Amino acid sequence: MSGRSGARRFELETHPAGVVVLLDGPSALCQRIVVSGRKTTPETDLLFRLAEDPGGGVLHYQSRSWGFSSSLGRSRVREALEAADGALMGVLKLDPVSFVARRGPMAGNLVAYMEPKLTLIDAGEGRLAPSGGEG
Repeated sequence: MSGRSGARRFELETHPAGVVVLLDGPSALCQRIVVSGRKTTPETDLLFRLAEDPGGGVLHYQSRSWGFSSSLGRSRVREALEAADGALMGVLKLDPVSFVARRGPMAGNLVAYMEPKLTLIDAGEGRLAPSGGEG
């Protein structure tokens, strides 16, 4: 958890298939743009419980990824949370991404990072709902 006094920090290592999470209404998602000088960065906070252990407390995931922020908008996650009558289930995963940079200070070097993805599960069908494209 970040930004809260007395909060403990820990890392959650996810299985390649992701972790099934419960999202409790619109307050589970907070998106904003942070401005620092001339630079703008998205900041996405996701509050969730683990579906395997819903009584285990609320976990906080924070991302500054433009792709993650955009994919949540394209897949209409906020609208789904507002329309839901109760908690929504989804899969949160971190996909490895790597490429060789062509330009800039990293030109010719391998760039690797983990890209966050959230895919809602259609409760009625028991299947993954469309994620809205690449994130």
